[in-house]
Amino acid sequence: MPLWGGKPSTVKLRHRDTTNQRPHERTLPRHRASAAARSQVPNATEETADPVAADSVYEAFGDFLRERTRDTKKCRLVFEELMNYGFRRNLWGWRAQV
Repeated sequence: MPLWGGKPSTVKLRHRDTTNQRPHERTLPRHRASAAARSQVPNATEETADPVAADSVYEAFGDFLRERTRDTKKCRLVFEELMNYGFRRNLWGWRAQV
């Protein structure tokens, strides 16, 4: 596992994540409920007992969501935001040729 604790999406879905709970406390239950509809999402006790298995469930849910948003016509806003993010990221890395 990386030093930073794993993928940000996986970290945010964990019950044991105590960092920065305020901004997503309204949306996180909705994401967990959506994940629960697709598979057995571990509760806090199950996650504590087997954190590796819990993380694999969270990563599978993230993979599922990524695949559902690949259609650029259907998910136009997601596509545009990713394009803008990539442009800004590349712009910061660009250096003038000397």
